[in-house]
Amino acid sequence: MKHPGYLLILMLGFYLGCVDPYEPEEITNFGNLVVIDANINGTTGEASVVLTTTRSLTREDTIDYISGAEVYLETEANQIYNLQFTDSGTYIANNVILQFGDKIRLNVNVSENRQYVSDFEEYIRTPEIDSVTFRADTDGVKIFVSTNDPTNNTLYYKWDYIETWIFKAAYESRHVYETFPNGNLILGTISNRDPAEIDSMQFCFKDYVSKQIIVGTSENLSADIISNKNLYEASYQAGKFQYRYSVLVKQNALSKRSFEYWTNLGAVTEGLGGFFDTQPANFESNIRNRINPSEGVLGYFNVFSETSKRLFIDATEVPEHQTSETLTDLCTSEELLERDPDTGGSPLSEQINGRYILVEKEESAIVAGPKCADCRLTGYFQRPEFWED
Repeated sequence: MKHPGYLLILMLGFYLGCVDPYEPEEITNFGNLVVIDANINGTTGEASVVLTTTRSLTREDTIDYISGAEVYLETEANQIYNLQFTDSGTYIANNVILQFGDKIRLNVNVSENRQYVSDFEEYIRTPEIDSVTFRADTDGVKIFVSTNDPTNNTLYYKWDYIETWIFKAAYESRHVYETFPNGNLILGTISNRDPAEIDSMQFCFKDYVSKQIIVGTSENLSADIISNKNLYEASYQAGKFQYRYSVLVKQNALSKRSFEYWTNLGAVTEGLGGFFDTQPANFESNIRNRINPSEGVLGYFNVFSETSKRLFIDATEVPEHQTSETLTDLCTSEELLERDPDTGGSPLSEQINGRYILVEKEESAIVAGPKCADCRLTGYFQRPEFWED
């Protein structure tokens, strides 16, 4: 079913989160469509389905998840996989077994008149990634992927990525300032911080999961080869390359119809700046209401296999001056006196009291904001299993 341009904008409200575009009456009043975001990763056997309803883009409350629906997968061989609803608003199954060439479809029963079914989608093989490479430029590090299918059967590709990097807190805290109430006063005590905790507060890991839609095709080439496809550019900001950086690139083979869906959605995503920009003409879902075929349904049922490859980049492989911007550049410390000598103001315990972390303490206290002295507040200390020094 083809949907007009305003449905594209509604879908993007779900896909991208809060946006603030121009909203003519037909958009703000057009609500209660079902949005179905359904995916089967045949490589891992995991299936997930998120059911929501559209709402006015002017609303700022939480997403309207649909609970209590019957959601199941059905193969052409009549194998049934039931999905269970979770607290996170997702229906999941972890036991889906598919062989390449198998066909499977989605069934969603919300109510008597809202029963949705997808087309049968084929589980197709995804070629291995040949290489993930990089080039350090003036403004950032460009990441490239290369792949090929010797059988010339794939043609259509989609990529996602997960960035991981090490970063350092702007300040090191070797002391703990603990406050406690004493009658109408707040008192404080200073003690040495445990060395293990000092380390865990200093160096952390941080992840970023891609949100952009990245697709490519070799359809018009003489061979099914993708060579040095530029996936994204990682900025030098935020200290990503101060120590060590890694990216995991994930690759999926697509059907032509799925490729067109993601291409059109990506085109609208890039053109969000102008509501009256030219909209793709074909934004076709593979899901329909079996009771009322004329009802618009947003979303797509994706069935894919996955291949992946990881790349590591050391700080020594990036221009030295481009690794210098860290949290230190974004944080400032502050000196607090035990009591202001002129005003006899608040004691140190009341000034700190959860608002700061103690960095140094001699005659006065040097403090910093919690996120500037404890990297665990914006990252995590536990070393990932895949990490290589």
